[in-house]
Amino acid sequence: MQVVEKDEPNSLNNPCLLPMRSGRVWLMYQRYPDGLNERTAQPGFEPEKSCRTFVTYSDDEGASWTAPRELSKEIKSPSNRSDASGPGIGIELTRGTHKGRLVFPLNEGGGGKYDVFAAFSDDKGRTWKRGQDAPKVIGTQPNETQIVELTDGSILMNCRNQASGRFRLQCRSSDGGQTWDTATPVPELFDPICMGSIARMSFKPDLLVSSNPNDPKVRRNGVLRTSRDGGKSWTISSVIEPGSFAYSVLCPISKDRVGVLFETVDDLGQGKEGYRIRYQELTLGNSDR
Repeated sequence: MQVVEKDEPNSLNNPCLLPMRSGRVWLMYQRYPDGLNERTAQPGFEPEKSCRTFVTYSDDEGASWTAPRELSKEIKSPSNRSDASGPGIGIELTRGTHKGRLVFPLNEGGGGKYDVFAAFSDDKGRTWKRGQDAPKVIGTQPNETQIVELTDGSILMNCRNQASGRFRLQCRSSDGGQTWDTATPVPELFDPICMGSIARMSFKPDLLVSSNPNDPKVRRNGVLRTSRDGGKSWTISSVIEPGSFAYSVLCPISKDRVGVLFETVDDLGQGKEGYRIRYQELTLGNSDR
């Protein structure tokens, strides 16, 4: 493990990594001044009163990183208290009109009202732009989000729902993350209001994977799902962890093997919790490939 950036006593949040085909790896994250959070930070860009967004990159597989560069004014809406990239991963598009575009998924808001959108770059990260918010269904609040490229070059977004409905939300973009169709509930994707992961295993055959706690109330029963129709339907491939299971991120290793980094929480008694970061590799069954 290596420290990329620290700014004590301030807080650095929502790390989101974007690996390029060139080997460069981008990292986006947010900074909160000491004592502030998404509910108490002020709207705008005041350095010691607001949430701010930064990027850095590595060209040596994470051994060293460039000085952080602030992107708050390019990405954040001045009226909102917080931005949150991912957490998890961003993607480089590999096909279609926007081939080569770098895309980070974000949510924005604070205080119970949220929207999701994308930030993207068409010049390998030199400049970044903010796309439009995804429309949302009344009664839903799309929050922490992840994206994956589909076979036709469009993007699928899969979101946490920070509202009463205990299911995940999905929407699509056909213009590289500039605009989105409505973030729609997927009732069969149970979720206890938690971050989840989504990734592409292959284009031929067309195969997506996702992970999240498959429980409507509690962060437990982490499952790996597969989809062969662009995320229209999902099938549970295997149980990653039947007990405590919270945030996760998937990493395809080969055509039929995927790694998952995830967190679990142990009840230590007396109101204390013990967080652990775990890693596991899974092989897809023949029916999932």
